[in-house]
Amino acid sequence: MNLALETKEARLMSPQPVKIPTSLIARLRVERGLTTRQLGKLVGTSQQTITKIEQGKRENSPFLSAIAEVLGITPEMIAQEDPQAPVVAEAMTAAAAGSKLSRLPLEIEGRATLPLYVTLGRVIGTTYRRFKCSTKKVLRPPMLRGDNAAYAMLMPDDSMRPEYHAGDTLLIQPSEPVVPGNSYVFVDKNDNFKVKFLLAIKKDHYLVRSHRDDNSSNAEDDRLAVALWRPEAIVSRNKNLET
Repeated sequence: MNLALETKEARLMSPQPVKIPTSLIARLRVERGLTTRQLGKLVGTSQQTITKIEQGKRENSPFLSAIAEVLGITPEMIAQEDPQAPVVAEAMTAAAAGSKLSRLPLEIEGRATLPLYVTLGRVIGTTYRRFKCSTKKVLRPPMLRGDNAAYAMLMPDDSMRPEYHAGDTLLIQPSEPVVPGNSYVFVDKNDNFKVKFLLAIKKDHYLVRSHRDDNSSNAEDDRLAVALWRPEAIVSRNKNLET
């Protein structure tokens, strides 16, 4: 094997820093309805670090692979954004395998798992669009075993603080009865969703609130049409891990 081939093979076998155009990170973050603070929580770092990454001050940050995974960035997207970017698909895979995101204890290979939904983007206000993540799953707790409709979902924002925080993993059981005084994920036919506290069930609408804390100055009551929105019970959560 000549020296050039040996060098290339060694490079591909070793984890490579993921090179992502900062313009792509900022644009996709905004399109998915995430603030720099929320993205930081999802990948396990601070708002300041995300800001520096987007400003091009942390080109070799170890969080880039996790950011690529959360935002759904592929080598093809990077190449389209910047044809000169030195992107190697194997490097992204190797880096992601060692990222903090992939080490979350919620994901255990070979065990019963739940599908995980993540936010695709903000529609308006506290309404988001979601999609099922094909590369990530969450460990299925004993209470949800045998329930094929159960799933997990990442909380997209802080609209339900102090009950839920951005980045928390919510465990959802659609088969649970709908009872006022509990929090639910309200889903429509297009997979748009809202996380709300259910105050009351009326004939044609659900009366809900963004914040569970009745004393919160930010609490807002809202009405969701029964014909359009389906409440699915949040039965537990796993807190977002922070460093």
